[in-house]
Amino acid sequence: MESEFSWSRPDASLVTLRRLELLAGVALAVVVPESRALLWVGGARHDLVVRRVLVMGAALVVVVFLEALLRRQVRHRGYVETADAIVVTRGALFRSTTVIPYGRIQFLSVSAGPLARYLGLSTLRIGSASRSSLESIRGMRSEDVESVRVRLERRAQEKMRSL
Repeated sequence: MESEFSWSRPDASLVTLRRLELLAGVALAVVVPESRALLWVGGARHDLVVRRVLVMGAALVVVVFLEALLRRQVRHRGYVETADAIVVTRGALFRSTTVIPYGRIQFLSVSAGPLARYLGLSTLRIGSASRSSLESIRGMRSEDVESVRVRLERRAQEKMRSL
């Protein structure tokens, strides 16, 4: 497969998007509650202040680890359009490769949240005839995603007609 087809990888802006999502989650879950509590307690109870500083330090260590992990996750995402199917791969720790024959594609949808739109990214979702098969290609440039969607739709219709 690797000789005649080339893998399409996500745009580099996907790392920025994932980083912003990570930082927003950590800020909402840890930093905001702990910093509010620090201001509220003041200097009266040093044991609580030390505990909260340790929690925020641990959150920083987790962010650094997850930053390295998300870079690997983005690097291991990709898709390739073969003659008979689209192959989607993802995962840094737990790798997954999904092969969706064009004739099994039921629907294609394009979505983009506010941060993704700001960075010019979109996600293409591919649903197949299998009940549990919903695959997504995240991190595509917004100007490219529509041409890929149209191409996949055309190939799916051609395969369905030939059946």
